[in-house]
Amino acid sequence: MTIASGTKLKRSSPEAEGIASAAVLNFVHAVEEHDHPLDAVQSFMLLRHGNVAAEGWWAPYGPDDPHALYSVSKSFTATARPMACSPWTTPFCRSSPTTCLPTPPST
Repeated sequence: MTIASGTKLKRSSPEAEGIASAAVLNFVHAVEEHDHPLDAVQSFMLLRHGNVAAEGWWAPYGPDDPHALYSVSKSFTATARPMACSPWTTPFCRSSPTTCLPTPPST
């Protein structure tokens, strides 16, 4: 696969990236066992340390088909929060996301 910048993504295995293959398989089974809204899943790609650790497609889709990405802002937010965690921000990362919201004015 080539991303928009023209860079090829390197392939690896889940174990080489510190992920149990059983966990990936559990995810696939969970997707396949549920009805709406998960019935709209076309594919998934698991990246770790810049490498594709796992990927898959559900028929009739394949690796060469364009895919729709819905709720892209939630996808970016879900990706950015763990990336923001560091030894200095650990308390933030352990807190609820609502702790970042302003307190509503009292009435």
